[in-house]
Amino acid sequence: MALKKNDLRNWQPRSPVLLCGGNSDLTDFFNLNTQLKQGFWSAPSPAALLTGLLTMVDVDSSPSGATDLFATAKVGFAQSKGQAAQAAVAAGAADGGASAVVQNYHSSLLPLFCNAMVRGLLTGQNEFSTLIRRLAMLLRFPQHVMPRITAVALCLMTLCSTAAEAQNGKTEVLWLGQAATRITTPTGKVIVIDPWLTSNPKTPAGFKDISALGKVDLILVTHAHFDHFADAPALAKMHNAPMYGPAGLNQTVVTLGILPTALSPRFGKGGTITPFGPQGVKITAVHAEHSSELGYKNPATDKEEVHPGGEPVGFIVEMENGFKVWHMGDTAVFGDMRLIGEMYRPDLVMIPIGGHFVMNPKDAAMAVRDMIKPRFALPIHYGTTPQLRGTPAEFEAALGNAPGTAVMLKMDPGQKVDF
Repeated sequence: MALKKNDLRNWQPRSPVLLCGGNSDLTDFFNLNTQLKQGFWSAPSPAALLTGLLTMVDVDSSPSGATDLFATAKVGFAQSKGQAAQAAVAAGAADGGASAVVQNYHSSLLPLFCNAMVRGLLTGQNEFSTLIRRLAMLLRFPQHVMPRITAVALCLMTLCSTAAEAQNGKTEVLWLGQAATRITTPTGKVIVIDPWLTSNPKTPAGFKDISALGKVDLILVTHAHFDHFADAPALAKMHNAPMYGPAGLNQTVVTLGILPTALSPRFGKGGTITPFGPQGVKITAVHAEHSSELGYKNPATDKEEVHPGGEPVGFIVEMENGFKVWHMGDTAVFGDMRLIGEMYRPDLVMIPIGGHFVMNPKDAAMAVRDMIKPRFALPIHYGTTPQLRGTPAEFEAALGNAPGTAVMLKMDPGQKVDF
């Protein structure tokens, strides 16, 4: 079960360990700060990432070496981490063999190391410095490899600062008219939802060129209608970013050759994805009461066609620090809004108010006030066509200002707000 440097090549592409490549030059590690902050949340897990960092300094991962490391580490961490460490120790002792010790070292102690570092930084305890001292003691390497140990310490400190950044960072929401939204998460991930920009009459001129959005890591589409889907394929190709949407819609997108399978992953209502790794953003598809037909101009016949677009959805987007946004897409009122509100407790609801195809302001206000009960409500999907007559002023009046009622955010397309 000894770790090999080549094993790192099987990890996720954005893992910072791949960027390091085992190089012992400290300059390379200093230059990795930005990539490491972003890559931490893309790594398979904190435990896997720490395993890679230890591998870079040639930690003896042989059964005997791991046995020594396990035995020493358990002394330092069993008391502070209690049952988890105790279980790992018990499992190794019960087997009596080195393989079990190695397995439990990797599956149990490495997460404890990571938790100790993060907790130490966030609570002001000295667990991080203690860990580094113990790590240096355990490695027992010659003097010429000490720069590598220092480099690992720097990497681990960066990981801790990343965790703190996610805990205390801000979520930025940029609204661009209709349902088009750009969310920047506390760790800098950029998610674009329902990108209709180039022909959207409410999108500011500066964002008519989709490249003005800057980097894009992920695209979400609530349903197939043009005013939600229009610029999503071009944006996905521009940034090589996956476009997640209802399973039926994305199947049609692949079948028609609009996007390749890799850029059109499928998931559906009730499903939750963690596209940036288990410590990153969580996105759950929930119900929306609407339709979802895909209009398509066949290039071979030059005729307009209509294809299945799956079932419409809304998205609950939970940030790394726990802040939750429910982007509702297009929907009418439905009874399970109350259930979704109770299950996910969104902080911000982006709710359509235009009427005709979606809720009118009065219905939307009732849903927010009496059913969902978020902290903030941002009215969207109004004013782009003559039918969408509902206004934020009507929504605000219907919402009222009773204690505990959500705060309505007054925003024009192109404005952004931080949480």
